[in-house]
Amino acid sequence: MPTRIMESPTRRSPQVIQHRSDRGCWQIALGTPNPALATDVVGYWGYTDSEMRVHRRRKAPTGHVTLIVNFGPVFRLTDSLRPDVTTEPRHGFIAGMHETPVLTESTGDSHCVQVDLTPIGAFRFLGCPMNLLTHRIIELEDVLGTSARQLRAALYEAGDWATRFALLDRMIATRIALGPATMPDIAWAWAELHRTDGRVGIGTLTEALGCSRQHLIGGFHRQIGLSPKKVARILRLNRILRRLETTDHPDWAGLALDGGYYDQAHFNRDFRRFTGSTPGEFLRHRLPDHHGVASV
Repeated sequence: MPTRIMESPTRRSPQVIQHRSDRGCWQIALGTPNPALATDVVGYWGYTDSEMRVHRRRKAPTGHVTLIVNFGPVFRLTDSLRPDVTTEPRHGFIAGMHETPVLTESTGDSHCVQVDLTPIGAFRFLGCPMNLLTHRIIELEDVLGTSARQLRAALYEAGDWATRFALLDRMIATRIALGPATMPDIAWAWAELHRTDGRVGIGTLTEALGCSRQHLIGGFHRQIGLSPKKVARILRLNRILRRLETTDHPDWAGLALDGGYYDQAHFNRDFRRFTGSTPGEFLRHRLPDHHGVASV
């Protein structure tokens, strides 16, 4: 059944966060997707940066597929797995599932809209095997065709964040209604991993589904973009990163245990792999908006 988006006169206004410090001056608008898109869209972000200086941030993988519609200067993006390859999408891009951090560079005066899609939502929205996008950052027009320019123009002309986010609701629902269906067992396994922040064993999933590991891994590569084991590790790390948002003096051993790590060395290896820094370095350089760490 197609996803139906019902306009609500009580739709919540976006939350707007202002920041000014020695690390920059920016504004972020946080939008909540329509509840009908709950399994497909994580959230909307509107971003403006009024300072004309270069910003570099290193962001850990989130377990989401990110879509950016850009109204400002070009971003420079580099995947740490391929540091010799830099992408400079002009009007926007889609970043597939990653298991290593991405370096983003902007020259200030930024203005963009970000949509974080669940991997299942991205599969339905884009209509292509998700492993084709893994560790790739692709120009928006190369994925959406001419509709990318139409979307960018419509969002720009909308003028305010609430109208832009409502427009995204409708556009995403329309594309998903026309997109491919997900495999029920893959959708369920992804939902379980997400619900538990990756703290459920792959054997537990296959036993509950009555399927082989090969079947689950193959389905994840096609409709998620990474294996279930890699997805679980990313979700566990992001659980820890969320908890770090509320403290400057973390109990690392307790955080590691809560994230499903029973070996501190294993936790440290995963933390460096996914964030590009040690836990201590991460704390010293994290950005106030919690979207990664400052990079030089």
